[in-house]
Amino acid sequence: MTLIGRHDNSFANLRRAAKAGRRHGAVGYLNTEWGDGGHPQPLAVSYLPYLMGAGLSWCSDSFEEGLMAPVLSRDVFYDPTQRMAKAALGLGLAHRTLNHYAPNVTPLGAVIAAPPPRLRELVCRDGLKYYTRIPEQNIRRALEEVERQRALLSGARPGTRAAEILALELDLAARMAAQSCKIMLWQQALAAGKEGLARRLAGRGMRELRELDGDFRRYWPLRNKGTTEKSSAFLGWRREDYRRGVLHFPLPVM
Repeated sequence: MTLIGRHDNSFANLRRAAKAGRRHGAVGYLNTEWGDGGHPQPLAVSYLPYLMGAGLSWCSDSFEEGLMAPVLSRDVFYDPTQRMAKAALGLGLAHRTLNHYAPNVTPLGAVIAAPPPRLRELVCRDGLKYYTRIPEQNIRRALEEVERQRALLSGARPGTRAAEILALELDLAARMAAQSCKIMLWQQALAAGKEGLARRLAGRGMRELRELDGDFRRYWPLRNKGTTEKSSAFLGWRREDYRRGVLHFPLPVM
């Protein structure tokens, strides 16, 4: 679970797959993804890795990574400013500012999406522990980077209705990633006994999560079938955490 991508990792995997396939005589290249926890990560996040996979599988010798943003802007986002593609790339690299590696997830996705421990789910199971492992200054840098990419995205000019939906869902994903940072800052304040600060952060967090939940429910049927029962339940879980003001994993947790 990353919500906004981990593009450095996906790009490296795609390159390795192309080289291995060529070396061993592969006749195809499977370019796909999968999702956990109702797959809340939107399609817009995946277009850069899709494009790289398509380019490498067609001809890795002529593939130019620097052309991905112009091509995606022209053929998918219909955005003459190229800001949407550049923001998508920046968001997919934002996790590096945390300076914390976790297999198959990033804290930007796993913190907000972590199921309550009582459910005994494996997906994002460490999400509510990362606040003990990542310094506050790294969390703040990550939050600033996500907001910087959102500001870049806000200046995009998607030229079709489909592209407008892609811009909407990319910003929704970025807002959820930003909430992961804010949740960790609240957890750290709570763990440090800063009760007044923790209450203020919790109040603001509950308001922002309610707004996010409403926006997510309005967006979901634009592209997807069914309800948001499985795909956005975590927004309610985190509101409840704020309301109760209790840490699931108090310090020290390693």
